[in-house]
Amino acid sequence: MAFAKIEMTFDEGQPFSPPPTFRAGQVVRGLVTVTPNADVECRHLWVTLQWRTEGRGERETGVAQKEDIFQGRLTNGTPVQIPFQFTLPQSPWSYSGKYVSIVWEVAVDVDVPWKVNPRGALPFILTGVSGTPASAPAPNEAHTIPTTPMPVNTPPPFAAPQKARGSVDIVLHGVTGSENQVMQAMRQELPRLSLQEIQDIINAAPSVLLENAAPEDAQSIAARLTAAGAAIQILPHPPEAP
Repeated sequence: MAFAKIEMTFDEGQPFSPPPTFRAGQVVRGLVTVTPNADVECRHLWVTLQWRTEGRGERETGVAQKEDIFQGRLTNGTPVQIPFQFTLPQSPWSYSGKYVSIVWEVAVDVDVPWKVNPRGALPFILTGVSGTPASAPAPNEAHTIPTTPMPVNTPPPFAAPQKARGSVDIVLHGVTGSENQVMQAMRQELPRLSLQEIQDIINAAPSVLLENAAPEDAQSIAARLTAAGAAIQILPHPPEAP
């Protein structure tokens, strides 16, 4: 049976195991080595910078960049080495949670006239510019993990802002769509929350207080979170006693 051995490495100094850590915006370089066991014409050698989710719920993937880095003849037993280079995007960061994880990798697909294309993948960890992984809170952040659903008018264990006069509560009742998309939308709309806190909030739903905000801001935030697949309700504060 015809096949090709695929080897992938990042530049010198980046170990394969455990997966190396790179920062958002960093330029990553590496090398793909393909060694076939038969003469074959390579129509395309695709190298893809991509992420995928693992864990509970529907699996998702995202392609940040895809390049065709080689076309030509592959000779039996002769290794062909082709370099690759990518500039890493700003998000989503790698994340390892109880129910869902985000995994980044450089994937290779050798398009040849065989029944199955030879494929390979090289995983890595993508962090923010500061280099802090999404699954590890920064040293100065204090995180308390909620273990039971919280009443909507009870301040959550993470640091919620003080309620301002005339503001309303934004309450999460659950996730009706993609959990990963909801996590990313919450990260953008509520930047004070870390990804770990967001995951904990989703796990603690239903009826978890997300934020209190001015009514006009709350409507905008709720609309974007709803579009991402969150079940959101806006609740006015009870009248203050005279």
